[in-house]
Amino acid sequence: MEDLKNWDTALERWGLWEEKIELSHEDRISFLQNSCGGENRSIVLSLFRTSNIGKRIDQIVSFFIKSGGHSRTFAALLTSSLCQQHVSWESLVSWLDIDEQSLRRDISASEIADLFGNGRNWNGFTSAQLAEYILRTRYVAEDKDTLVEVFSTIVLCTAESATDGRLGAIFRENLKELMKFRFMTRLLGDDSTSMALINRVYTRLAKARLIRGNPQFWLQYAMSRMEVGDLLSAETYLNTAYGLAKERGQNYSPFQIMDQRSRLYFRKNTGLSIKFNVIEIQQAIADLGALLDDPESEVIYLFRSTPLIRDFVDDQIDNIDQDVKASILALLIRIKEAGEGYRNLPRSQKGETAKLRKALSDTVLTLQYG
Repeated sequence: MEDLKNWDTALERWGLWEEKIELSHEDRISFLQNSCGGENRSIVLSLFRTSNIGKRIDQIVSFFIKSGGHSRTFAALLTSSLCQQHVSWESLVSWLDIDEQSLRRDISASEIADLFGNGRNWNGFTSAQLAEYILRTRYVAEDKDTLVEVFSTIVLCTAESATDGRLGAIFRENLKELMKFRFMTRLLGDDSTSMALINRVYTRLAKARLIRGNPQFWLQYAMSRMEVGDLLSAETYLNTAYGLAKERGQNYSPFQIMDQRSRLYFRKNTGLSIKFNVIEIQQAIADLGALLDDPESEVIYLFRSTPLIRDFVDDQIDNIDQDVKASILALLIRIKEAGEGYRNLPRSQKGETAKLRKALSDTVLTLQYG
């Protein structure tokens, strides 16, 4: 509901409600919730594609990229909006050598001047949803090259600031968000070309010692390599992440690394021309079992392993001995029990719960009668 209220405020500020501006606040919220499905992506598609809104978006892009010569600043603004302000405007000005006075002067003389206030937070003109929409629909290859350079600089500067004795904790939390693979797919895209750009970012970040020593970096890098099927590199990076996590001891939880490692092992041992690696499968089962024992572990991540387990079992059913069958079956039963009581698993996507539960039940049947 809070997201819908924010949408109403933004649309009103931009004058984009058009004739619906005469509706009450409650009726506009009802429109967003019912006609747009209450989902950010649906709202974006329903509203940003209209001719008037599309024209305003084109005006913004034209100012920053086409005619204004502020492409690096625009990349920084979109990054900041997309990551929910985990990067402050003050930091961007310093790190990217932005001439704020010149920028504000150019904006004031442009056709988008009305979108920017004169107050302290004048730069917060957009939302995460609008930023993502602009990145998806208005950025070409050359713009994305600039985005890679600017974003890499932001992450590297955030890492350096994380050593600050006074504000380091804040920058360390921000760094976690910026290094996430899923965030980078929102920033750069999720097709094959985008994956190559994301790999460029991680390769550049790996040159910084402060980042190389962070297990979260290697975990996220591994996830990006798994996405493109580079399981060999992913396994190397996961092992590096696990080693760094162990070095930190109780100060760092390795459970997310173990979750990804279990998924990698099931993928790695599916579709082989030779017998699967029993030790790796046993390790994957143990890792997921440990996650089940952790009260802070979220059940959705356990369920997301079930399609990979199903594929492995379907592929290797004739090669799985009774002990391994029993271990997998016991694990799946525990996962099923952990999800009982939820109509939709917490943090699941629309329609995801039903698919994951079916993958689990199909695998159980295969193990019992296959």
